[in-house]
Amino acid sequence: FAYMFIDAMARAGVKNGMKKSDALMIAAQTVLGSAKMILESDEHPWQLIDNVCSPGGTTIEGVTSLQADGFEAAVHNAVDKALDKTYIIADAIELFPLGKNNLSVAGKIFSCFFRA
Repeated sequence: FAYMFIDAMARAGVKNGMKKSDALMIAAQTVLGSAKMILESDEHPWQLIDNVCSPGGTTIEGVTSLQADGFEAAVHNAVDKALDKTYIIADAIELFPLGKNNLSVAGKIFSCFFRA
């Protein structure tokens, strides 16, 4: 899912006049920096968002646009659909077990969606 977000950010940059290579680099670095902040900070993600949103600024404008356009709901739906499919695959594997090491199949399959 992160690839799609990075690509969407880069395409928006191109739409607004940036070179594709620059837009992609900036989008990827933005996501990388945000991920590092979450991993290295004790702050909740929304606190980190608040920290970078200046009153009346560009970031808060983008954040409120994402909220209005249903960003969080779209992410929830994507995760729900992926998890639903994981359970279907896990059920099929359980019907035809692959051996004793077949514990937590759904967890193993689902985790592949979130590898870095």
